[in-house]
Amino acid sequence: MKNRIITSALLCALCVAAFSGLAQTTNTSTAPVSAISASSITALLNDGIIKVGQPFSIKGVTVLVNTNADGVFVITVNTPNGDVTVTPPTTTSEALERAQAMIAANNPTNKDYYGEKELVGRVGAVYLQNSGQAVVEIGVEKYGLLKAAPQLGLGAALFQGNNQGKPGTAGACGFLDYRKIIGDCSAQIGIGGGYDNWNSSAMGVVKVDVELRQNKHIGEFVGVGYAIEADTFKSGNADNKGGLMVRGGINYAF
Repeated sequence: MKNRIITSALLCALCVAAFSGLAQTTNTSTAPVSAISASSITALLNDGIIKVGQPFSIKGVTVLVNTNADGVFVITVNTPNGDVTVTPPTTTSEALERAQAMIAANNPTNKDYYGEKELVGRVGAVYLQNSGQAVVEIGVEKYGLLKAAPQLGLGAALFQGNNQGKPGTAGACGFLDYRKIIGDCSAQIGIGGGYDNWNSSAMGVVKVDVELRQNKHIGEFVGVGYAIEADTFKSGNADNKGGLMVRGGINYAF
């Protein structure tokens, strides 16, 4: 099973091997940024960069993932360009409410908050609506690889969580996003594929996010997605496979 999730992650890495991203990490709390590669993804899977309650740093950006009294993830990011703390939504109604508030707060004069060749790091939480489980997402995305479509992004993400009392990697995926900028607010729609380690199944993913930037570097995002498991189509395997996901967290553009 572990070989399958690593193989899937390597495929994700190949999707984004052309741009800068997370470098190989160790069990320390500091991970420098250089180039994304198959070895960097494998190292993340083997070592686990996300540890609840333990901060880690990437190129001067410090991230802390914690939980509040209700057991909901709280994400804090401290950067040279400002600090932000976000409690991601756990339900679709909450995600919709926050997305609407972000759109209402949009300032159309701040389109320059988004760059055409951005490298965006992402830390967030994903709440699986069918099972009630939650995972932490860490991802990286590059825009501007295609001159004709600068707001087309290629990315990869890893998911870590606790399944039946055992912490570990829940899955990994690579994805393709298109971003529409309307001001300091933007909307992204994306598709991707990867591997669900908990259900031992390949999966496809579709997602829609809304982001609100504080400045040219820091943004809060919320969104929903749907995972379609390959094993869903096999007889007797339809229960607890795939389903609706609610997402939220912090983006940082390097």
